Amino acid sequence: MVVLGCGGPPASAPAEQSPRAPAPLAEAPAPTIDAPPPVIERAAVERLVAPEAFVGKHVLVPAGAVLALAAGADAPKLQLRDATTANSHAFAFAVVGHDGEQLLLRPAAPQGRCDDGLGWLGDLDVTVRTTVPQLADVLARESETRFADGTWVRLRPGLAVLARGDDGELAAGGVRMRAPLDARDVGNAYTPAVARAPEPGARVVGPGSAVRYGEHSVDVAAFHDGHARGATVLSEAEGGADRLVELVGACATVRGRVAPEAIMAPMDPPPPRSALAFGVVGGERWTVAAGTAASWRDGTEAGVLADAIELTRAPRRHKARRCFEREDSGGRFEPVELCVAAAAITHVPDPFGALAMIGGLSPSGGSVLAELSAQELAAFDVLGETRIGSTFGSSGGVALGSGGGGTGSGIIGGIVDGDGSGAAALGRLDEPPPPPADEPAPPPAGVAVEIASLSSSGTRDMTPARRTVLARREALAACAERDDPPATGTLSLAFTIGDDGRVKDLELSGMDSIASCARGVVASWRFTGGGTATVELSLDFVAGGGG
Repeated sequence: MVVLGCGGPPASAPAEQSPRAPAPLAEAPAPTIDAPPPVIERAAVERLVAPEAFVGKHVLVPAGAVLALAAGADAPKLQLRDATTANSHAFAFAVVGHDGEQLLLRPAAPQGRCDDGLGWLGDLDVTVRTTVPQLADVLARESETRFADGTWVRLRPGLAVLARGDDGELAAGGVRMRAPLDARDVGNAYTPAVARAPEPGARVVGPGSAVRYGEHSVDVAAFHDGHARGATVLSEAEGGADRLVELVGACATVRGRVAPEAIMAPMDPPPPRSALAFGVVGGERWTVAAGTAASWRDGTEAGVLADAIELTRAPRRHKARRCFEREDSGGRFEPVELCVAAAAITHVPDPFGALAMIGGLSPSGGSVLAELSAQELAAFDVLGETRIGSTFGSSGGVALGSGGGGTGSGIIGGIVDGDGSGAAALGRLDEPPPPPADEPAPPPAGVAVEIASLSSSGTRDMTPARRTVLARREALAACAERDDPPATGTLSLAFTIGDDGRVKDLELSGMDSIASCARGVVASWRFTGGGTATVELSLDFVAGGGG
């Protein structure tokens, strides 16, 4: 049975929460000494029916439900996966409006839900649609039950109700728990009353421990930090052979029994990523920055990305946008397709080949390769034909930079000391090995054209356009080699790639002696069709290339 509120004596019958309004004074019967106390019936939670009554409240949508992502019968859909794991029973949404019979929902913020959330979809702040009959049962008001063995359980609104009756089953903090539940406390909407996580304490109940209350038990994972570090003990007392501890979760507080050995000092936080890693990195990547506006495939706005997205497969072209499938790693919903403007996707080629080996992590925690920008990668002379090699000290890592140490034919190589110092340099596969120190180096021949910077904006997919620039820039060397000696310096270009792939509005600055020749070369470039882009390109003409 259930006693409502935060305290009260052990209960054998429901206590009063919502007493009826007293009758007018003139009509109130005169009390007598022998009369029993009046019995006040507790009203059941109102189950809402009209869509407008839900606005401003929170609801739960059960696993397996199909949510519309826009108005209309042909709108894209979000399929919540069936309940195959303990944390996939129902998901909390805030009702932000209604459109006829449809409720307009957004994923509930952490302070409004008892579940683990919807991952990246919650960060997107997407609006979905459902109808009242599809909503799940939810504990709509706080209830508390105290047991004869000194344990008790306090439940706050927002818990998914999986079964009713005196021995109810609920979803709390990603796990199931059983607790006496009064059907009158169950509704289809609620006002959040989530508890904050406690300050770290000197004692915790370790991960994986069972917390017993009455005839029931719940995994410690139902409480704050219980999954990995152990749940903070708010209070502790002797309980015979057990310890009585109080633990708090988002929507359930339990005074329960645990084995003495389950109580320990706080678990250390997970160790930081190692400063030395050795693994395989490779393959092209496509990245979408945080803050990018996204839409569903039919063009309906989906919101703004809260976090950056990295793709290992090229996004699909869909009109002027690029679309990709987004899957939830937590298994909460079926994959959905998101689309962004073509210009919002940055393509990072793989200059090291699919089996490139790299050692070391950058100070920010990412691999050295991952932090090279697309612009820097585009400046490499030979794409897809470069390897990495390095020799490590006891705790060293790869350092990319200029300098003679470790330079070799066709490798990025370097000897990196144990303190992380050292140097590495880029070499091309077609470069001859450096001459011995006692032999004079051959005189430089010709001019090499290197990309100093390349940026663009617009609706065009710039991945093939960058390849075109990389492949054809060497033709500009002939313009510089007409001069004697060959012209060197920096040539800046700005132009537009039209929808037909032709160069328009070409402007050049720098290296006036080759400007006319360079204009003719660049004007002849042809790019693939589809979308427009404004390109700014800076090229360095360096003596010693070609030949």
